[in-house]
Amino acid sequence: MFARVATAGVAGLVAAVAAFAIAGVGAACSFPAVTFDPQSDASGAVPADDAGAPDAMASSGDDADTSDSATTTLDATTQDGAAVNTPGFDGGCDFNGTWATQIKIDVTWEPQGLTSVILASGSGTITQWVKGVRVQTAAAPLQLSDNSVACGIDLPDFQATTLGLNEVYGVRFPDSLFDDGYIPPFTVNGALTLQSNGTFSYSTTPTAVLLGLTMMSPASDPWPSTVTTAVDQDMDGNPGVTIAVAQGPLATPTTTATDYSYIPTGVPAPFMPINLASSLYVAIRQVTTTIGTVQDCNTITGTVGIQTIDGKAAIDSHVLGCELLDGGECTTGASSEAAFVDNTQPVFTPSGTTSFTSIRVPKGSSCEYVRSMLP
Repeated sequence: MFARVATAGVAGLVAAVAAFAIAGVGAACSFPAVTFDPQSDASGAVPADDAGAPDAMASSGDDADTSDSATTTLDATTQDGAAVNTPGFDGGCDFNGTWATQIKIDVTWEPQGLTSVILASGSGTITQWVKGVRVQTAAAPLQLSDNSVACGIDLPDFQATTLGLNEVYGVRFPDSLFDDGYIPPFTVNGALTLQSNGTFSYSTTPTAVLLGLTMMSPASDPWPSTVTTAVDQDMDGNPGVTIAVAQGPLATPTTTATDYSYIPTGVPAPFMPINLASSLYVAIRQVTTTIGTVQDCNTITGTVGIQTIDGKAAIDSHVLGCELLDGGECTTGASSEAAFVDNTQPVFTPSGTTSFTSIRVPKGSSCEYVRSMLP
């Protein structure tokens, strides 16, 4: 795959992990000295807590959390002017609300199939963005559930071998793919755990994100050698999702290339033209877990784990077809132009360094806002 989850190769992936966003943090939020037992007032009623704005974001008079005082008045804030029915948590954080997450995964790659014929091996960083609406209940305050969507993908650039004239390839996932609501949501199940030092850790169960296909059990099934369940997710009449082949000058020119090249659909022969692809139709699956630390009421940071399924890291993609630079569609099927591109795309292996950053963002935030807040 060539792409950049927007940049190069077609690999693809979208990642997926949890959900997140921003709002400031202030002294009123006394985390990590947080208890998760709903408290009642003298009448026995449990007041409503901030369900989208942390303590420090409430207007003056809304909150009176004072963990240092003998008497703690619980949150009675509202979100967007509407009453919130989530019970308050004494002196701490209410994680309900919208969150934005950025995921970074350092990877190495080898070309699939035709090793070192066109695409050279390499290394780089995959970056992904996710938006999630998080729910935390009084019945199970340590359990968090996020209704999430992918908001962006950026892949590293890929370079060809000498046979491929040392060209540089990149692909771009269009913002419209995420901003227009084409990508189906997925659920991220997370949990908070109190540590011995008084902080809370955050972890998620394996979460699968699919683009351009369906799978019965995407978090555990092996990646199919041939995709038979493609879905025209961006509704452009082509299978899978369509990503553009990058064009224009390279941000960092190499000794042999100053601009991106279109992707060849076969092995170039001396003095013979070869059809070039200007866009790719892809299917993608990624399965991740996260584990991190709650930094404050609005921020969670940590690392990302990529599940291993059937002996390989679950960062999977297939090229289902492509559009040719000179017009028309590339051939499909065995020994076709699409098969050639699919068989020379990079196969990713996590190389050790991963990270995620999740921040609270305002209710109703768009994917565009999520990307802008975590550039």
